[in-house]
Amino acid sequence: MEANSDIDIKVIGTSLSIVGCDSLTTIPADLGEKYGDSITELTIQFTQLTHVSNLSRFTKLTSLVLDNNELGDDNEFPCAPQLQTLWLNHNNITRVENLLDIIANNYPNLTYLSLLKNPCCPNFLVGKSSTDYQKYRRNVIGRLPSLKFLDATAVSNEEREEAAKLMQGIARMPTEEYRKVAEGYAVSEEKGLDKIETNIVEENAAFGKTKYIYVGRHSEGNRFIRDTNL
Repeated sequence: MEANSDIDIKVIGTSLSIVGCDSLTTIPADLGEKYGDSITELTIQFTQLTHVSNLSRFTKLTSLVLDNNELGDDNEFPCAPQLQTLWLNHNNITRVENLLDIIANNYPNLTYLSLLKNPCCPNFLVGKSSTDYQKYRRNVIGRLPSLKFLDATAVSNEEREEAAKLMQGIARMPTEEYRKVAEGYAVSEEKGLDKIETNIVEENAAFGKTKYIYVGRHSEGNRFIRDTNL
């Protein structure tokens, strides 16, 4: 697929953003050819994006925001050792373990990850309890110990300790049994909420201060940044 006049592409410095394009299902090849060597922050939101083909052409990414698209489980994210921020909010990802395998192998320096409003993220936004969500957090933090923020909340020292204990137990668990435990965190698609905008914020949730600025006022994670943190 090549970029066409229907795609509104904004480039500011080393940041590139595409927001709101119903015809976009894959990343245009010529986009990577033109900007791949210079862009460090890539944002594609509110499109019909289902696959991340041609993402490998962006070789210097430190931030990747793909909120409010149609991404599922059948994506192979390319290796990007320098990537620090990955937002995949409001997509169709159901199998968190598959994604964690990719992240652990391809993004060793990732510190910010957000998967809100995906079936694989069992929090109040998809009708699940806080207990389910805490189990999910321990699993993700245990698999990705470099994380500083997961979804809308900073990773605490207590969570790191609990996640480490969980990983020690899993290390002694047969592979098939571990998969059954991990798959139990997923939420079926029919139980998820409709794909609509919401201003609900968990009590005391804050994304915190960060040097990253994401292009586009509709970025999913911006809902969790409080005025006092700006």
